[in-house]
This record gives sequence, C-alpha cells and structure tokens, in this order.
Amino acid sequence: MTATSPDMTKPRPWWTWGHVLGLEAVLTALVWLPLFAHATAVRLRPGPFPFPPEYLLLGCAVWFVYAADRLMDGLMRGGPRGVRHVFAVRHWPLFTAAMLAAAGVVAWLLGWHVREIVLSWGLKFAAVVAGYFVVTWLSRKSWAGMTAAGGLAGLLVIGLMQNAAGMVWLQLWRAVVAGFLITVVCMSLRQPGMPAPWTLPRKLLGGLLFAAGTALIPCAHTERWPQLMTDSTVLIFGMVCALNSLGIRLHESTAPNLEHRILTVLHPWMLLTVLAGAGMEYMAADPWSRPLLLACGISAAMLLALHILRRRCSADALRLLADAAVILPAAAMLLWLR
Repeated sequence: MTATSPDMTKPRPWWTWGHVLGLEAVLTALVWLPLFAHATAVRLRPGPFPFPPEYLLLGCAVWFVYAADRLMDGLMRGGPRGVRHVFAVRHWPLFTAAMLAAAGVVAWLLGWHVREIVLSWGLKFAAVVAGYFVVTWLSRKSWAGMTAAGGLAGLLVIGLMQNAAGMVWLQLWRAVVAGFLITVVCMSLRQPGMPAPWTLPRKLLGGLLFAAGTALIPCAHTERWPQLMTDSTVLIFGMVCALNSLGIRLHESTAPNLEHRILTVLHPWMLLTVLAGAGMEYMAADPWSRPLLLACGISAAMLLALHILRRRCSADALRLLADAAVILPAAAMLLWLR
C-alpha cells in the first residue's frame, strides 16, 4: 500500500504542520501520561523545571522514535510516501540534528533528573522499541513474507491473552481482537498472490508500544513492570492508538489492494470492540483507572464516527480529526479531575 509521493512545493495549511513534524504524537503522550499517573496513584513532582522532568523526557523520547520511524519508512524501498515521510527524507540533516538533540536531552534527564528505576526500565524498553524497527525492516523484505507476518500476528494473539485476570466476560474483547488478527492472516493465506498481512500486526504492535511507553514512568514508580504490556488500561489505550493510525493509513492509501479492502471492512468492527471493551473494563475498574478507560471509550467512539464520515473529509482534515479524537478526551478528563 505505497502511496505516490506528494508534491511538497505547494504551500500547506498551518494546521497540518503538527502532523508533518510528528508533534501530534508528543502531545498525545503528554496528555495521557497524567491519566496513567492518576490510574497508578503516582504523583510526579517538579524538578529543575516548573513541571515534572518526566514530561520533557517522554516528549523528547516519543519525538525521537517517531522521527526515526518516518526517516526509516521514507528511505526504505517499498515504504510509505506520505507527506510526513517525504518531508523527513528531504530534510534529513535537520531531522538528524534534532534527533541527536532530543537524544541528548533524554540522556541528561535519565542520568540526573529522574529516578534510577526509570533509567533501568527505559533502557529495557528501548531494546523492545529496537525490536519494532527490526519488524519494520522485515516488513519491507519480500523474503520475510507470510511466515514473519503470521508469526508477529501469533505473538500478538498470545500477548493479548496474557494476564486476563478477574471475570472472564469483562475481557472477552481481547479474544475478539485476537480473532481479527487471525482472520486477516487466514484470509491472506487463502488468497494466492496477496501480500503478507503486515499492516494490522504492525499497527497493533506500534500502538501497544506507544501505550506502554506512555505508561512506563508511572509503572516504574510503582514497580509494575510485569503489568506494563498486559494491563487492561495499557492494552485499551494501545488499541485506540493503533486503530487511529490504521484509519489514517487506510484513508491515505491510493492503491487499495485486497488487504486494504479487508481492513476497511474490519476497521469499524475493531473500533466497536475497543469501545465495548473500554465499557466492560470500566465497570470492574477501580476509581483511579476509570477516567482513563472512559477517555479510551470516548476516543474509540469518536474514531468510529470519523470512519463513518471519512468520505466527507480531505486527507489533511481526517488526520487532524483523528488525532483530536485521541487527544481531546484525555484533555477533558484531566480538566474534570482537577
């Protein structure tokens, strides 16, 4: 699903530059971090700044990963050619310098201004993120094919079913999401010539890693490392992020193939599953986690409405609205909690 390279010589509306520069991901992480801190009863205290240094740490780390991902996608043969990828490649010296600066700030904060356990967990998580880039590289190689894509989907299915404690019916949404993954893989196997189904597994993996990275600092403060990738709050938020990214990808594609058509049909049903899952988890959650789960449910509902109305939106407007659907509910919950 490689799109044609856009014309970067045309002036762009000012409100699209946040997406082009990857700042929407930073804003998303920063508004959801305090919700995860509230869910884990963690209070982040100011350091050398008027605000907790963890916010600057997370913002720089998220931007570094997004910039690296866009450069990698834009430089690799067969990678996407959206505006953000073309811009990153055309301005790679500036992007590289900014990435080095962001990495320097992260190293400075980890070394001197955050708790040692955050440094330890951050280094472990960096190794996991490196694995995501390996997956991205594999997805562009024809020899990796169905075996690697199916293997990734299988690992995600196993991961979704881990640590499903409590009443089973409250977490049936995990099995339904796993069923969507299995369905896409099985349909790909039954269609000769269909490309390996990398899109959904990659989007789910990316969304889950984004959610885990956002929740890492509060979980580190409470030493909840085992729950970082299996807790329902992290999984639900990760699904919201993944389906937000998937919706944008489907709308941007200019050469729909069979995989694209399958995912277009499944996308609203996956959003409904996440919406139902957030509602079921909300009923059994503690008061600290409920604002986060409620924000996830509202985001899923807004993304579903956007999917229904997608044909009325330009590509730029849809990207902006999709990002707003993830950012605004969290911001509203923070105002409500004040």
